[in-house]
Amino acid sequence: MRIRLRKAFSNRNYKVRLLQAANHLMLVPAFYFFSWPWFAVSILMYFMFFCLGVDIGVHRLFSHHAFKTYRPVQYALAFFMTLASIGSTLSWAGMHKKHHIYSDTENDPHTPYFGARPRWGFLRSYLGIWGSYTAEPQYVRVQRRDPMHRIFHYYYFLFIFAYIAVLAPFGWAAVIFGYCVPAVLCFHGASLIVTLGHGAHDKTLPTRDHSQDSVILHWLVWGEGLHNSHHRWPRKYYYGGNPWYFFDLPGFIIKNFLRIEEPAGVTSASLDRRVF
Repeated sequence: MRIRLRKAFSNRNYKVRLLQAANHLMLVPAFYFFSWPWFAVSILMYFMFFCLGVDIGVHRLFSHHAFKTYRPVQYALAFFMTLASIGSTLSWAGMHKKHHIYSDTENDPHTPYFGARPRWGFLRSYLGIWGSYTAEPQYVRVQRRDPMHRIFHYYYFLFIFAYIAVLAPFGWAAVIFGYCVPAVLCFHGASLIVTLGHGAHDKTLPTRDHSQDSVILHWLVWGEGLHNSHHRWPRKYYYGGNPWYFFDLPGFIIKNFLRIEEPAGVTSASLDRRVF
């Protein structure tokens, strides 16, 4: 399927903002339909959307190309990432690449470092993914050649509404706790990563930014709290050997349940040099 770049890179940020706002509004009726089984469903879907779709899919695989896996697995991860509703795989990968290139500087799209833009600071960082849909072509040269990313970008809302349509026959509670609540958790989880994951002045590992490892963040976002470690070795898929409270759940899943193959040319030395 051929999708023209002009349309694939069109700006629909306001639609993403409206979708995220609607998901937050659905938290009001969530109190009416609340039950512990439905709460368990939300946590399960939050795990599927964020740990599989964001942590493993768009972050370690599609953005940093840290490992290789089967094509059907890639589609599944891209689908979960789409349902997270924090941007398409294409736009997110482009934004993340820009974040690494300009980390904690004026051009960083979501730095919380107050020295970069004092008037924005924490709020700018926390809302940095609010409506992050537009893909800047210069940052997604690899991804835009892949028809999978173009499809999930162009038909982004179609995939989300199709999933909602599948849940709808089971009632409002299914839609709210099967999609809206997990999507809200994904939004705030991603926002916490870019805020609590930066701002350090006594970081453990040498990096040119203010990234830091956070235990609190680690347990809130399914094992992505090793942010200083990630900025030190961005192409690693597994951050093992840390204390138990920094257990790398996404890396464990990749290592034990997905087909692992190191990308060509990746060595221990290249992990220090290459970001994408």
